[in-house]
Amino acid sequence: MDRRQVLSRGAALTTTLALSAAPLWRAIAAGERAKATPHDALLDLLAELTIPSTGTPGARAAGVPAFVTFALERGLGGESARYIPDLARALATHAGASFLSAPPERQHEVLEALDARAYSFATGEATTPVAVAWRTVKTLIVLGYYTSEIGATRELRYEFVPARFDADIPLGADDVALMNDWYGNTF
Repeated sequence: MDRRQVLSRGAALTTTLALSAAPLWRAIAAGERAKATPHDALLDLLAELTIPSTGTPGARAAGVPAFVTFALERGLGGESARYIPDLARALATHAGASFLSAPPERQHEVLEALDARAYSFATGEATTPVAVAWRTVKTLIVLGYYTSEIGATRELRYEFVPARFDADIPLGADDVALMNDWYGNTF
């Protein structure tokens, strides 16, 4: 698989996932629970390391681990629940022991190295099963966060776009990125 194929498949996956996020969040809000797995603690940690709590709540507080588990469990976008165990083994191998019990500095080092390899299309490492698993899980974490209530209302500012484009949007020094429901409009 070449870089162009990886990017086109990633774009198709992202589009599919973005359109499929709402039903998963509705299921979680309705009290549905994903099956408990031995890797739930790892997924919690990966979510927090990817989008940590800062001035706003992070991915863990937004409930993203449940979103990712649901997405993988239900095969969202053709993805597989086996990605988490594969990722757990790879992280443990690179950490030299259990990734969960490694010191936070080591966890950051290992995850940054994996991230660099997973997105390094020039070396060909981006197509390894572990790289594909990490890119999928990271995509689900980011998608889950920014489609969650916390991510969409506290991290982003909601701005409804009523089917027309106004190029003159006033921006201030403290403004945050915008979110809108443009795909929900009927033209």
